[in-house]
Parts: sequence; C-alpha cells; structure tokens
Amino acid sequence: MKTRRIRAIQQWALDYGALFVRSGLCLLASEDLIHWERTGGVSHIGCVECPDMFELPVDGNQENTRWVFWGGSGNHVIGTFDGRTFTRESGPFSTHVGNEYAAQTFSDIPEQDGRRIQLANLYGDVLPGMFFKNHSPFPAFSP
Repeated sequence: MKTRRIRAIQQWALDYGALFVRSGLCLLASEDLIHWERTGGVSHIGCVECPDMFELPVDGNQENTRWVFWGGSGNHVIGTFDGRTFTRESGPFSTHVGNEYAAQTFSDIPEQDGRRIQLANLYGDVLPGMFFKNHSPFPAFSP
C-alpha cells in the first residue's frame, strides 16, 4: 500500500492508498490516517499486487494531465482522478519488460524537477553468473 498526500478538488487534502480487494484494487481516503473510507477502485487490469498511482502531463502540458493506475506486473490503466474517484479512460496496457516486477515511482521529487522516476525489481533465475536472484536496476525517467 502506498499512501501520499494529494491535493483534491476544492484544495481538500486527503491521504490515499491502494489496497487489493476481491474485486480488484481499491482507493481509500483518510483525513487523519486512522479512519479510512473506500472511495472507488480499479478492476480487471490483470494484476493485484504492488499498486501505484501517479499523475503525468499529456504531451508535456502541465494543464492537461492523466493518472496512471499501475500494477506490479506492469499492467496499467489511464484515466482521470478528481481527488476521490479514478475514472478509467483507456487500458489495460502491458509494459512488462523482461524480469521487471513491482515498479514503484518516487513521490517526493521537487516539483520544479518535473520528472517521474520509476524503479522496478528484477527477479528470477536468469541472471547468469550472479549469486543473487533479485536486484534493483537503474531507474526509468519520464521527462
């Protein structure tokens, strides 16, 4: 579960987390981190682990953004988020590359930096000559 502060409509600040439930991934909101309310969710993206949700500008335009709801397998959907409800517009898509799994984005990059940085876990027995099975690769950047 990843919890972060997000400026919602009317400048209300809510804490959001994503959690797996029987029907898919759900969004939870809390004003005090103690009392939680289910506000929506996403189903049928082909993944139920390691969720992440983040905002990206469309064609670099900060006034036109979409939210990505990402699952551990690299499956994701794109849509809008009004501070309480995620509305799917397209997907699911798959961005599974090799042995990558459970990619997460950094949430506290300074706003003036402008990048979204994502880091995945590399796993498996196909790491010839290595004495370990998992490691973190170089992060991926989106300008």
